[in-house]
Amino acid sequence: MIRAISFAVLTIAGVTLAAGAATADPATTIPGDGTYVIGTDIAPGIYHTSGSAGEIDCYWERDSNLDGTADSIIANNISSGPQTVRISASDAAFQTTGCAPWALVAVAPAPAPAAVPAPVPPVTGSFGS
Repeated sequence: MIRAISFAVLTIAGVTLAAGAATADPATTIPGDGTYVIGTDIAPGIYHTSGSAGEIDCYWERDSNLDGTADSIIANNISSGPQTVRISASDAAFQTTGCAPWALVAVAPAPAPAAVPAPVPPVTGSFGS
């Protein structure tokens, strides 16, 4: 069986554009209130905010999953002053409320490679008598 596949291509001034799903790199700024998925919405790393964006204190939390329960909170803080947080690649999400925009100030270090076991030396000599 032969199937027809439709694919839209547009060339303008020598630049070819194709229709399809686009993927973007995760953002390195957090503009305001919300829950941001790590690796999709924002990149892991160390973020800093100048503090509260208005009348309420700046609250943030790192979450292990997206179920919204207190058990999912890895770490959190609330303050009116400047704050810095390390968001790990293993975090599921970062939630912020009442904070000025956050900016990435340092990229999260890559996970350490798995340890390679030392080779076992060959057995020499004789066994038995």
